[in-house]
Amino acid sequence: MVRFELGRLGRFCLFIGLVLLVVFFATDQSQHPQVGFFFGGLILVISGIYLIRRDWKPQPPSNRFRLLRGRNKNKKEEPEDKKSEE
Repeated sequence: MVRFELGRLGRFCLFIGLVLLVVFFATDQSQHPQVGFFFGGLILVISGIYLIRRDWKPQPPSNRFRLLRGRNKNKKEEPEDKKSEE
């Protein structure tokens, strides 16, 4: 069975919702606004953002510059150690 990610569905809804909002603004410029495009686009944008945020996973910490980070930690710890020795 294929696992379906809701985040992908959310991105699709967000994209279609934005297209519907653009269509609404285009019809608004022609003096015949179609309100259905606005509400449909708004509902899809909100549901798309909800679905994207629902599957949001925090990124793991980066190991970039780990050597430099280690040096900074050691430098910060040294003065604290000296204070405790005195």
